[in-house]
Amino acid sequence: MAKGFTLIELLITIALMAIILAFAGPGFQELIQRNQVRSITDEFFTGFNMARSEAIKRNTQVTICASSTGASCDAANWDSGWAMFVDENGDGDVNGAEPVVQTGSQLPGGYTLRGTASVANSITLNPDGSVRGIAGSFRVCSPEADVTKSRAIKFLQGGRPRMEEGTDQCP
Repeated sequence: MAKGFTLIELLITIALMAIILAFAGPGFQELIQRNQVRSITDEFFTGFNMARSEAIKRNTQVTICASSTGASCDAANWDSGWAMFVDENGDGDVNGAEPVVQTGSQLPGGYTLRGTASVANSITLNPDGSVRGIAGSFRVCSPEADVTKSRAIKFLQGGRPRMEEGTDQCP
């Protein structure tokens, strides 16, 4: 006696799989986007906390800036990547021998990381861990710019950040 599937059984199984995938596909896409937003936010949040720690440890200013190369503050927005460096002269830009401590890579296509006007291109942490200047926030959005899938990193002048689900706007 032969063992295996008949052609009809195989076609019915394939048809059922196609129907299940047709209903589950959009849900998986949304899950993937939410996880990508969470991953981007977590990476930047961790980098910000590291910058705060480095400023306190080294007793000097540490700046995080938008950077496409990781070696200079040259990017128009944070989507291109970022660089964290010891800002020895306090000018908010990587100069000479100022060490770059960490970099963040360019975001996947369509995802955005934007700061409020007070942190448009850079944010500097003082030796006591506080934020120099005005406090602000960053928001991470998915390609659809759906605020329900977005996350925000908000920080006060004291320097401690906090994450929130959803933002008031996405670009």
